[in-house]
Amino acid sequence: MKIYKKIVRFILLFLAFISIFAISTTANASTHIPRSFRGTWEAKPTYTWQTKHINKNIAVPRTKMTVYSKSVYWKFTGYLPKQPGLKYDHKARKLTLLKYSKHMATLKGHGPYRNNNLLTKDGSKLRLEFLGGAIVFSKAK
Repeated sequence: MKIYKKIVRFILLFLAFISIFAISTTANASTHIPRSFRGTWEAKPTYTWQTKHINKNIAVPRTKMTVYSKSVYWKFTGYLPKQPGLKYDHKARKLTLLKYSKHMATLKGHGPYRNNNLLTKDGSKLRLEFLGGAIVFSKAK
């Protein structure tokens, strides 16, 4: 009788673990970025405090971003500033969706400045937020 109880307990425990893992994997599989976020987005360059908007005074270069259902690709385009301590390049980088909740997509991967990135939408603008700032994007034509 003891062996029968142990076998039943083991089977119930095993089924409980399988149901927990099945629920968690299906929940992650259905996570996606909303359609209103998707498409190609562009951000204008940010200039330093100097009044002339010339290449020499660019602080953050022009950025292009393409949003898909489960990933985001971004890259710097155009002129890249050559400042000590900053290394901008034209490589395309990928951010993958970690979770989406409360109109905010949490992304993991290599972001513009840090690894913690959030994607939010404010009206017609898309914001790529990171620790210490954000880049505001407009829909590309």
